[in-house]
Amino acid sequence: MRPASARLFGAAVLCSVLAASVAAQVSAPGASPPNSSGPEGAPVTVEIFNDYQCPVCAPMNEEVKEFEQAYRGGVRVVFRNYPLPMHIHSLAAAKAAEAAGAQGKFRQMLDLLYARQSDWSPSKNPERFFASYARRLGLDVRRFKSDSESERVAERIRLDVERGKSLSLRGTPTLYVNGVEVAPGSLATRPYIRAAIEEALPKGWVGPSDGPRFEDYPASEVYKGPVADVRLDSRRARMFRTRLREDSRTGPNFAGRYAVVVWGCGTGCAQMGVVDSKTGRVYFPPVEYMDIPDVEDAEVRSQWFRLDSRMLRITRSSYDAAGGYTAYYYLFDRGRFRLLRKSAERLPPPADDAEN
Repeated sequence: MRPASARLFGAAVLCSVLAASVAAQVSAPGASPPNSSGPEGAPVTVEIFNDYQCPVCAPMNEEVKEFEQAYRGGVRVVFRNYPLPMHIHSLAAAKAAEAAGAQGKFRQMLDLLYARQSDWSPSKNPERFFASYARRLGLDVRRFKSDSESERVAERIRLDVERGKSLSLRGTPTLYVNGVEVAPGSLATRPYIRAAIEEALPKGWVGPSDGPRFEDYPASEVYKGPVADVRLDSRRARMFRTRLREDSRTGPNFAGRYAVVVWGCGTGCAQMGVVDSKTGRVYFPPVEYMDIPDVEDAEVRSQWFRLDSRMLRITRSSYDAAGGYTAYYYLFDRGRFRLLRKSAERLPPPADDAEN
C-alpha cells in the first residue's frame, strides 16, 4: 500500500479538472453574498473552492477549522461551490449546503457533508442523508428540500463555478489567500497554507488575548512506568543531550507521559524539548526561542504546561514597558504540535500599581 501522503496526492490528481475556458482578464465575482466565516474586515481572506464529494476536500476542511481558530480575528474564510462532473453527487451536495445556508446553517451542513462523506457518497439516494442532516440541524426540512431544487440555489452554484473557471481552477480543494493561489499546480498542504497566511497578515499582528484553557485538552492517562533512555535521533537532540537526559529522569510533567525540559540564558533565548518518558523520543516545538519559565515553581510551571493537559503555552516577550508578550497555545497530540491560538497578552501590573 502506498503511504497516506501519496494516496492523498493521487486523490487530488483524480479530483483535478481542466478549466472549461480560457481565463478571463477579470475574474467572475461568484455568488453574492458569499458563504463565509470570520470578520469581514479581517486582514486576510482565504477563499476555498469545495467539491463535497472530493476525498481530499474532507481533511482539508479540518485544516480550515484549525487555521480559523489559530488566526481568529485575522482571517475571513469564503466558501465557494465547485462540484466536479466526475463526482455524481457533488452537485446535489452543493445544493444541500446552499439550501442549509438559506436558513443560516451553511457551515454546519458543510461540516456534516464532509464528516459523513463516506455514508452519502456511495449511496444511490444521497438526498435522504441530506434531509436527515437538515433535521439534525433543526432546519425546516420541507423548506430545505424546496430550496435545494430552487433557481436561486442553482444560480448561486453556477456563479461560484463561473468564478472558478475564470480563475483557471484546476481542481479541488483550491485555496486563495488575498487573491493569490496557494501552492499552484500542487496540493495545498498545511505548511503552504500557514506560510501564505502568515505572509499576508500585517507585520506584528496577533490575535485576541482570551486563550484556550488547559482543561479543554485533558491528558488521557498518566504514565507510571520506568523512564526510558533519551533517544538522540536528531542533531538538535544530540546537541543538548546532557540537559535532556538529566532533566527528564524525574518522569512526566506534561500531557500524561512527557517531560518538558527547558534551558537557556533567560528571557527570550530559552529553548525547550519534550521527552516521551515511555519511549525516550524527543520533540521540539515550532517556536525555537522563548521566555524561560521557572520549571521548579509549580505555580509558574502550571501557566506553561501541566501533567494532566495536552496543551502547551509558550511566550515570547515584546520587551516593552507595559510587559507585552506574544503567547502561542499548542495542542500536543501524538508527537505533533498544532497551533491553537497566537495572541497578544500583558503581564499583570505590580501589586502597588493595581492598588492605585
